[in-house]
Amino acid sequence: MDQGIQDEDALAVASALILGYRSDFDPDLLNIFSVTGTIHVLSVSGLHVGIVFVVFSTLLFWMKGKRSKVIRAILLILLIWLYALVTGLAPSVLRASIMISFGIIAFSFARKGNVYNTIAASAFLLLLYNPHFISEIGFKLSYLAVLGIVFFYPKLNSLYKFNNKLLSTLWSSAAISVSAQIATFPLVLYYFHFFPVYFLPANILVILPVSVIVYIGLLVLVVPYGILHDWLSWMLEYLISKMNFVLGVFQTLPYATLGGIYIQPWEYIVMYIIMLGAIWCAFYKKKKGIYLVLICLVIVSANRAIKKIQLNSLEEIRIYNVYRNMGVGFFDRGTVSFLTDSLTEESQRFQYSIASDLEASAGGKPVLFLNGDGLADPNNLAVQDNIIQFGSKSILLYRHGQLFENHLFIDLVYLRNNQEINLEDLQKNIQFSLILVDGSNSNSYIEKIIKEAEKIDVPIYNLKNNFAYVW
Repeated sequence: MDQGIQDEDALAVASALILGYRSDFDPDLLNIFSVTGTIHVLSVSGLHVGIVFVVFSTLLFWMKGKRSKVIRAILLILLIWLYALVTGLAPSVLRASIMISFGIIAFSFARKGNVYNTIAASAFLLLLYNPHFISEIGFKLSYLAVLGIVFFYPKLNSLYKFNNKLLSTLWSSAAISVSAQIATFPLVLYYFHFFPVYFLPANILVILPVSVIVYIGLLVLVVPYGILHDWLSWMLEYLISKMNFVLGVFQTLPYATLGGIYIQPWEYIVMYIIMLGAIWCAFYKKKKGIYLVLICLVIVSANRAIKKIQLNSLEEIRIYNVYRNMGVGFFDRGTVSFLTDSLTEESQRFQYSIASDLEASAGGKPVLFLNGDGLADPNNLAVQDNIIQFGSKSILLYRHGQLFENHLFIDLVYLRNNQEINLEDLQKNIQFSLILVDGSNSNSYIEKIIKEAEKIDVPIYNLKNNFAYVW
């Protein structure tokens, strides 16, 4: 494939769409798909396996007899699993292949198939294989999306009927996208903390091209090199480039995402209860559904108000475990500062380890990054000579060889990078009440410091085994 496609971004998208290979993806390009709510198309999943199923099912349309029906079902299952093997049996492909395989079996051999039983059976089989799937984000989102489409799509799609085939196809695509989003958005908010505002038009304009791209991509993989292969590769590159351009336009629109949304586990469960109440009322004409929705809304609103009051009065230090990096958050009545040795806002380690915790307490305000000595900010914070003063709390970032002219009173001594130290000698110049060691220290060094701390009767906190030290 890489011999026929010249554009690197187009090649990366083609590899992701058809084979599930995403290691060469540019972060900026990945962000475009994320912001527009179309990142799901980059994971070889139910959409792609479904397209492959439609292709092979269409090619085998002539097998309609009783015996031919059995052979057709077996062939379809074998071809789907062959595609799954080609893509490396990624978890999302495994889920989709099992679901579709159960569907083929159910609707080929059962007199009356029940799609919910089929979905439940596939989930049961996967959990038998690996019970830990139940805790994976992808597993939850996949099955919620499928359930959402099965339940909501027929109802939404039947709201309007179009005589025009193109409008009917667009409306059907919109109904599928909305159905999946309704079922998954509480979980998306909980895990990813943002909501793509333009997901509906973006998905409508992407789903159809993605289907064509997968069709052409499969042909590119099987057609020998030559004029036809070159023409298909050019068409594939052209479609992907245009799709990327359209998504880039959506990314630049105002309010493309609603970010900084942080909810607790019980809150997203309440959101699903609200959804069930709305369904109970709208589709089954039960007034009790309205009462359930109103009660849940009052509970969530009250909790949000209490949380806002708590954030405005919070004064706290959090020292994070960020492997070998240093990360200290200072929370002062709604404003947040972050002191680090080398992390940046763009670094993956910061984004995956700390960002959500800091932003959840920032109340929508930007986090102030600090890096180095001699710094002070409005949040009652000063950093000078490796000493951090935040309100009445003080931290010494110990550095071997540093001299102190006067006797110091420090609350916490922070040890990093296996700094050579004798705690008994340090006590002659500094009075401290706690020692903290982080992941930049070796295990043998930490064991040595723990023994020394026991001798001088000073408590020690091992950050290496925890997410953060909250003070």
